[in-house]
Amino acid sequence: MEEKNLTEKESMELIATMIANTKKGLMRGEGNLMLFWGYFCLIFLIVENICSTLYLMRHNFDMNWDFVMYSRNIWWVIPLVGIPYTLMARRRRAAGRMVMTYTDKISNALWNYVLWLAVATVIVGAVFFLSGMGVWNVMLLFTFFVIGMAISFQGIIINEKPMIFGGGFSVICGGFIVIGLIFGNHSFMLYAKQLFLVSFIVMLIIPGHILNYKAKKA
Repeated sequence: MEEKNLTEKESMELIATMIANTKKGLMRGEGNLMLFWGYFCLIFLIVENICSTLYLMRHNFDMNWDFVMYSRNIWWVIPLVGIPYTLMARRRRAAGRMVMTYTDKISNALWNYVLWLAVATVIVGAVFFLSGMGVWNVMLLFTFFVIGMAISFQGIIINEKPMIFGGGFSVICGGFIVIGLIFGNHSFMLYAKQLFLVSFIVMLIIPGHILNYKAKKA
């Protein structure tokens, strides 16, 4: 078979077509997955705050070691529920795709890497947690930096600005926490939950609704 050399215009059109196809594929499923994580963490934080407040009220607002362990243990719900659901959802989506473009493969490789990195982080964190060491700063920073950058990179791949800016906002929030830890100002950690909540709204819920809206419109 004789190979055909593409002109510059044809090459650009081919790249644009691949990006458009990848974007359509993402809009059909990625929006729902982003909304799952966004609303799941939103609801979890609300429930966790209510339970923490009730616990403190019951113990006359005594922040003893039992409260610290209770507060930390409940956070394992997020990875233990979210990661298996995400793995199954991505496998179902991959099985339903008949044709994959180069940009599809890049997108899948990006999120597969993030998923397995999250699994490794949870396993290592569990080992340190069972050893009595604090791992929650690492888990928070993983969310701010790794998930935020992955969302931004995905937005760059499909040229979706809400994802680019939303992921960037999460990275900035992580930087805010890191600055406090570096300079020994642990009062910055008082804002960690609030920043965690807002970053999920900005980088997941808002872009997820935008992707679903575009999918319905298309």
